[in-house]
Amino acid sequence: ANDKVNNNDFVSLEKYKDRPIIVVCAMGMSAKKTASALLKAGFTEASVLQGGMSAWTSANLPTTK
Repeated sequence: ANDKVNNNDFVSLEKYKDRPIIVVCAMGMSAKKTASALLKAGFTEASVLQGGMSAWTSANLPTTK
């Protein structure tokens, strides 16, 4: 999926264009670039998980695998 993101290939997400999409990476930096590209592509509800997964797990919030 990372190569699709790098090429701004969001075709598989088209049906979710008007729904909330939260972009997540380890620290939040890469996610900002991807969320910006999603917004430019017309995804009106793209957001970034502030601080990334590092902040999420540091706050002892739940995760699943």
